[in-house]
Amino acid sequence: MTRALSLTCTALFVVGISGTALAKPSIAVLGLEVSDPNGTPTAADTQAAKELSDGLRARARAGTGPYQLAPGSDKELIDQKLLNNCDTEAAGCMAAIGGQLSADILMYGHFEKQGKQYQITLKVLDVGRKKQLSNTTELIPVSDATGAPLQGWAKKLYARLTGESAGGTVVVKVANADRGTILVDGEPKGTFSSGSGSVSGVDGKVRIGVESEGFRRWEKDVEVRSGSQTIPVELEKATSGEVVGPTITDPVTDEPKDHTVKRGSTGWKVVFATAVIVGMGGGAYLWYEGHNKIVDSQNGLCAGGAKEYIGKPGCSDTYTLTPPELDDLNDTGKTGKVMTYIGVPLAFGSLALGGYALYRGFIVKQDSGERSSARGKRVRKQRFIATPIISPNGGGATLRLDW
Repeated sequence: MTRALSLTCTALFVVGISGTALAKPSIAVLGLEVSDPNGTPTAADTQAAKELSDGLRARARAGTGPYQLAPGSDKELIDQKLLNNCDTEAAGCMAAIGGQLSADILMYGHFEKQGKQYQITLKVLDVGRKKQLSNTTELIPVSDATGAPLQGWAKKLYARLTGESAGGTVVVKVANADRGTILVDGEPKGTFSSGSGSVSGVDGKVRIGVESEGFRRWEKDVEVRSGSQTIPVELEKATSGEVVGPTITDPVTDEPKDHTVKRGSTGWKVVFATAVIVGMGGGAYLWYEGHNKIVDSQNGLCAGGAKEYIGKPGCSDTYTLTPPELDDLNDTGKTGKVMTYIGVPLAFGSLALGGYALYRGFIVKQDSGERSSARGKRVRKQRFIATPIISPNGGGATLRLDW
């Protein structure tokens, strides 16, 4: 009986020692102290500091790093300093705060507004040894101080201070393409060559994409926490003249569906050709012929001694024109002016339209997956309309561009 009791006590002792050895040190993350050198912090500043503090605590609570969050340690730095009469953040006074919170490690810092960005200062203290382990300072744009972007900063800062592994590595093995781009959630994050490449720092559920010239984009949802994950990839050949976007999952069948992006549209290519050939060509022809008619009219009136040309160099001083000849020359000049007034704006307006049509027809990418929610058919929105308007008296022309 004594032997059995002794063995039991020994086993319990070993389990206790093992549990103590395996337990991670606890960390208390104090709420960041908010300040603004140019005035009083706003409600938005305070909320951003709270969200970042909560994000740091969430990383500790997840337990993926070297520490675990100390129970009941969600206190504010400014409050703890007042309660403990800490005029400064000396190691001894901060260690006393950590001891009261039963924490082995204490994280604390400041959230200071500086124009259009926040300066974040964080420190990590070993409570028992009263020694600072690490510190960091980072500038965060105000535009990043909320939601997912701010939580991304929390993850980055916590990993930097504690040595937590910031995610894992995704390795792609492409069977039928030599080189290309690796995307994470649609953003280029790396490249591959000789059919192989990797992206580090991937954390959580993400969409991995692979792009290579001449192939359709390949995509797959994966979840990465730590370590390395290898993904085999086989790309699908793209047809000539198309750039293919991501594979979209059908919400009903959960099957991938094609999401092809073609370069330009046929309609705009026709508009470009029409603008160049008819608009610019016709406008240039009208301007050229109109100019010649004006010159012919002026030369004829000059040679015939018309009164408005008397005294001009090279013109006759003797009036020799008959009434029909005078009318003819004047009509020729008027016609030339009308043709010029129409031709010049038509040529330049067609040049502008042709440039826009060139962009829409040959450069811009057009998504074949764009559809109307009402009918399920593709919608083509007319954003640019060119309308020549000739005045009733034939004296000119105007090009109107509506979008």
